Amino acid sequence: MLKLSTVIKRFCAIIIATHVFALMPTALASSELFSFVEATGFVSMVIKADKSLWGWGDNDIGQLTDGARILEWPHKIMDGVTSVSTSGGHSLAIKTDGSLWVWGSNAEGQLGDGTTNNHTVPIKIMDNVVSVSAGSGYSMVIKKDGSLWAWGFNDVGQLGDGTMINRSVPTKIMDNVLSVSTGAVGHTMAVKTDGSLWAWGSNTCGELGDGTTTNRSVPIKIMDDVKSVSCDDSFTMVVKTDATLWAFGYNYDGRLGDGTRIERHSPVKILDDVLAVSGSRAIRTDGSLWAWGNYGIGDLDDGTKIDLYYAPTKFLDNVSSVSSGTEHTMVLKTDGTLWVWGNNTFMQLGTRAPANSVSPVPVEITLNEVVVILDGWEHIDFDIPPRIVNNRTYIPIRGVAESLGAEVDWNQTDKTVTITKDNDVIVLTLGNTLNTGTDSEAYIDQPMFSHNGRIFVSLRLVSETLGVNIEWDSGTKTVFLYS
Repeated sequence: MLKLSTVIKRFCAIIIATHVFALMPTALASSELFSFVEATGFVSMVIKADKSLWGWGDNDIGQLTDGARILEWPHKIMDGVTSVSTSGGHSLAIKTDGSLWVWGSNAEGQLGDGTTNNHTVPIKIMDNVVSVSAGSGYSMVIKKDGSLWAWGFNDVGQLGDGTMINRSVPTKIMDNVLSVSTGAVGHTMAVKTDGSLWAWGSNTCGELGDGTTTNRSVPIKIMDDVKSVSCDDSFTMVVKTDATLWAFGYNYDGRLGDGTRIERHSPVKILDDVLAVSGSRAIRTDGSLWAWGNYGIGDLDDGTKIDLYYAPTKFLDNVSSVSSGTEHTMVLKTDGTLWVWGNNTFMQLGTRAPANSVSPVPVEITLNEVVVILDGWEHIDFDIPPRIVNNRTYIPIRGVAESLGAEVDWNQTDKTVTITKDNDVIVLTLGNTLNTGTDSEAYIDQPMFSHNGRIFVSLRLVSETLGVNIEWDSGTKTVFLYS
């Protein structure tokens, strides 16, 4: 066991920032915080107004970069980002200079670096990129000249190169492309500059909209006058230039929104006056959010416990953007609030509690830079966040000490806190740099202090004194404690 006097002599504080992520009754303004939201699989990402990219949720293969298995709150990934797309397994980000950066799973060559090695930190792939879409095991990229490039998994022709051969490096598919979208099981849709819609890949449920269920390995034309397209799990949603919404593909759970459960192999009209769509979520021109279908636990439930919606149902007003994941949804409202609902198994809602949300709830996020993780997976939660004083990080003592199996006793009369673990004891007095304990008296360079009814002490002093090792990951701004 590390002796207290040795710890004091070795003591040096960590110079790091703090992190807060909490459910609140009101939320921060998007003009101050957010410019983009992305919900895919069990992952959530946001781009701040300062172009920094943050993510949370499932991180089993590094899709949120190196760190814990599950990230319960926003974790900074990189700076200078204008757009991002994630499949839930790998991620693609465009930086302000047009460069493309990738990370996460690479089992099918979906990162495009010529290998099948996973990457838990972003690597650069190419320049002059304007748009990206991350599919299940594959990637689609539009360059500034309008050319479309693809790589990764190609078992059903989802790359569109006329083969079913996987590609681990970018392969050119077509020219004059305005936007592209990828589905969860391998179908791809692209809108060309003339407004025509083209499709290829998996067509098992008619998700290509060509009137058949035949897979296609090369692009085929589906319709004209298209503004935007959204591919999802075996179905497709299309917004035309006249603001009408059209759908086709799998429909067992009402995800097409046509009032039935009938699979559609050709486009059917769903709604008028539609501004944007993401899966079975549409923003209408009046700013209202409409939703239908069901992907699982409460994903589309408005609190009335109705499981399926076969036709569009109004959920929220004043919505500026929406993104839907496998079983959760993120919405930015025009007043700047961020709303989420659905499955929270991997903490993808950001509510800091594992409970699912069966109705939209507002979330306030203060995106700072430090996460404290115990033994590789457990996030230490603080009701009052850590504070930086004189370039040193202090934490509420009771939360971290009890997480490490120590006992904490506060003596109001003497203004002392006693921390005990096994045979080691730390005794600190409020405002005093003298420390008395089981080994000897010693001085620390900064005293503990009180703030909002909590006693704050140095993270490093307490953790090392209690025999816990510390690792600091500067790239991910994470403190790892190992007991």
